[in-house]
Amino acid sequence: MTALLHQKPTTGEIDIALMQEPWVYRDQIRGLCNRRGALFSTGHSIASKSCIIVINNIQAYLLLELCSADVTTVI
Repeated sequence: MTALLHQKPTTGEIDIALMQEPWVYRDQIRGLCNRRGALFSTGHSIASKSCIIVINNIQAYLLLELCSADVTTVI
């Protein structure tokens, strides 16, 4: 699934991608393309169980008060 999400944002087919249990390596979420957008997670990557990718032409902000290790929330 990570490989598919790595390709899709660059083709313009996906504007927002929500992912559970992203691949984490050396305390960073890996394998996701964020060249056309922003990658949001709780910031505690080693314990993060979710992330959101939003393309650049959509303004999005992380809502830390509604986030946890299991939940990532943006507006």
